Amino acid sequence: MAFEKPQQNKNFKKSSFNSHKKDSSSSKTFSKKDRTFNKGEHSENRSSRPFKRTFTDRKPIREESKFRKLEEHTQYVKRKGFSEFQLRLVNSILEDVLVMHNSLDRAYAFWFNKVKIDPVEQGFLIRQINYMFSRLSLFAYVSNLKRPSDFERHVGRLVFSFCAFKDWPLPELEGEEGFDRRGLKKRLAEANDFPLLHDGCPIWLDELGKSELKGKWDEQRVALGLESKRFIRTNTLKGTKEELAHLLSEEGIVTKPVAGVPTALEVTSNSALFRTKCFKEGRFEQQDAGSQLIGALLKQCQE
Repeated sequence: MAFEKPQQNKNFKKSSFNSHKKDSSSSKTFSKKDRTFNKGEHSENRSSRPFKRTFTDRKPIREESKFRKLEEHTQYVKRKGFSEFQLRLVNSILEDVLVMHNSLDRAYAFWFNKVKIDPVEQGFLIRQINYMFSRLSLFAYVSNLKRPSDFERHVGRLVFSFCAFKDWPLPELEGEEGFDRRGLKKRLAEANDFPLLHDGCPIWLDELGKSELKGKWDEQRVALGLESKRFIRTNTLKGTKEELAHLLSEEGIVTKPVAGVPTALEVTSNSALFRTKCFKEGRFEQQDAGSQLIGALLKQCQE
């Protein structure tokens, strides 16, 4: 889909996981610079309910946080859908990107530092959000979002359409009286039948791909729509690739070696890599496997 350049919504006041704490003596306004948050107020455009937590002697144990395997978590959400807690978190991350125009990596770093959850659940949510952005044109079409301003005002529709696409239980969608739910299945079917939407490819990229790659573009377009693999580079100053793989396995991170790349490991589990002890000790960095060969290739060219 072709969109005009997004305009910053200066009147938008970002709500947060702390927004249920009403404090009349403090009314800090969110700013992109200092990342403080407005307390006690919510944007009138927010479609999700304020986050609420019941404070007792012990922190409440959420049912969806008890799983230690990605498959278990996926099956749970498939049966019951996103919990209210997860919906609030997903909406906050989407708003950070689509409304405040922060990068997705920055939004992840901020929110997962603010809201501590188990690495398995964090990895699960990251995987779902990544998929939403990889098919943003698809979910925009299903949600009937046509302009950049529509994204800012109707973030909740994207999550709703994503759940419909996954055939998960649909979340509540408040303040969306104009949303045509009856046409949802029809728009989903149309999107799946249209290759560009199905592959999450905007029109401008399709035109550029055809111009540059000619007959090879269709294959490349499909490949771009596949889920990205995760690779890490071993810091050989602090240990071998085999030692790193062993240490990561003790922290619940599953990896496998990459043929032809001596420093690379492919991460095959959806876990929070950057919360591991190995990362904090500087034992690895995230880098594509092919990029890890560039240094050696340049050295060969010089010889």
